[in-house]
Amino acid sequence: AVGIGIYHVKNQAKIDSLTSELNSKEEEINEADKQLSDANKQLDETNKKLEETNQVLDETKTKKEIATLGEEELYSKALSLKKSGNTDEAILYYEGVIKSGKTKKYISSSIYELAFLYEKQGNYDEAIKYYKKYINTYTPEDNYYDDAFYQLGMTYYEKGDLENAKKTFYGLRSEVPNSMYNNSKVAEILKEK
Repeated sequence: AVGIGIYHVKNQAKIDSLTSELNSKEEEINEADKQLSDANKQLDETNKKLEETNQVLDETKTKKEIATLGEEELYSKALSLKKSGNTDEAILYYEGVIKSGKTKKYISSSIYELAFLYEKQGNYDEAIKYYKKYINTYTPEDNYYDDAFYQLGMTYYEKGDLENAKKTFYGLRSEVPNSMYNNSKVAEILKEK
């Protein structure tokens, strides 16, 4: 019995020693995890700053290109960006055409495209601004005139502004009575209360 007691005491001492070592290793692991977490936070901050810097560089490059290209090249680049789904950059190029363009064809198309892209982004106020600009600048004989009228009315409707949607659709009926946009959808909206 004495031998078993001595054996038990020795084993208990070994268990206590191993437990102490295990606790020490666990503390070291926790400290290493904390250091790794801190390093990851620093890396995330550095990556964020790098992304911001790259974005500024890209914007600077884009602005420089917009300032140097002719209206036809700007318009072509805007179309290409729109087709590739790069809406934000396409908007910059269309704005460049409007600011520096001299040809009605490119300017009018750019105004309409800007309105359309803003509408698709859900930026209804900007879309309305450019649809109105198109309607107020051009005539029913121009390419997107009735399109702009219709889209303006639909944008008001999507925004929940039934009163202005109706005014716009009545204007469409008055300005372009034979437009394909004087359709059943417009008639339904005009009947709403």
